[in-house]
Order: sequence, then structure tokens, then C-alpha cells
Amino acid sequence: MVRRKKGHRLISVILTLCILVSYSPQNIVYAGTEPTATVVREGVLDLTLNTETLAYISVSGEVKSVNPTTTPISDTMEGWSWIPSSRTLTLSGADIKGTFESSTTYGIKLPASAKIVLEDGTVNNVVAGKSNVDSYGIYSSGNFTIEGSGELNVISGMASNNSWGLASDSWISIYSKVNVYAQEAMRSY
Repeated sequence: MVRRKKGHRLISVILTLCILVSYSPQNIVYAGTEPTATVVREGVLDLTLNTETLAYISVSGEVKSVNPTTTPISDTMEGWSWIPSSRTLTLSGADIKGTFESSTTYGIKLPASAKIVLEDGTVNNVVAGKSNVDSYGIYSSGNFTIEGSGELNVISGMASNNSWGLASDSWISIYSKVNVYAQEAMRSY
């Protein structure tokens, strides 16, 4: 009987350790090292802000805020970097998920004449949030270009009016593998 209880205790301890290990954080960043994985960006990546600031998570794990129209951003842990002078957004394993908005929602909002570069060997996902108006996966008020050898998956969100995967008020040039999924608008007739 004593031997059987010890066996049960050993199994209990092993199962407890397995559970604890499975709940441990997977994206741990230690001081002085590069992150091994990106974090999901919750909310629009709006690179058109003029007076407001854009918040992001840096590689040190702290939240930083900058004006994206004037300040280059190269230290994100979110799988992207931005150079405002050339209007170049580089995606390197980004996972951007828009949130619900009562107004128009976006996954990524770009200035006119922007360029998206998909880093080699990366898979990047952009999902627009649900909206009571319109939903755009990636939107620009002017032309924009997508290039590079990475992969880009864009999904527009559910919307009451229009739902667009990629949209521009001008033209879009694509020189990469891009999968675009537009969800049906929720219209009542």
C-alpha cells in the first residue's frame, strides 16, 4: 500500500510539472539578447498620424510612443519596422490584428506612396477588425507597393457596409506572394 501511494505521488508530481511548464510564457526576452518571437499587435498600425503618437512594444519589452511621420521605428518586437523618409514598412513575421470599432477599422493604414517590404522567409498576417461601417485589411490614401520574398496574408474584417482586403484611393502594385481574403459585408436588405 505504501509503495502504491508513492507511485501515485510521483505521477501527481510529474503531471503537475507538465501543467506548469505548459502554462509558462513562450516569448521570454532576456536582457541583452534579441527576442526569439514576435508579439501580436492588437489594434491598427496607423502610420499616417501627424499630431498623435503611435504606441508599440520595443525589443526591451517596454511600450514606446513616437510620431511615425517623423521618427524611424526599428526596435519593435511586433515584427515590423518603419522608415518615414522613404515611407517603407518592412514586415518580418508581423501578426497584426485590428479591433472592433464603431467607425471604419483598419489592420494597417499607410500614407500615400508607401512601400511594404516582406522580409525573406517570413509569413506576415494582417487582420482588420470588425466595424459598424467599413473594414480595410491594408489601406492607403494614395498608391502603395508590396514587394519582397516573404508572404503576406490579409483578411478584412466583418463590416456593415464595405469590407476590403487591400484598398487604395489610387493604385496598388504587388511584386510578392499576397493572399487576400475579404469577408462579406453584413448588409440588411
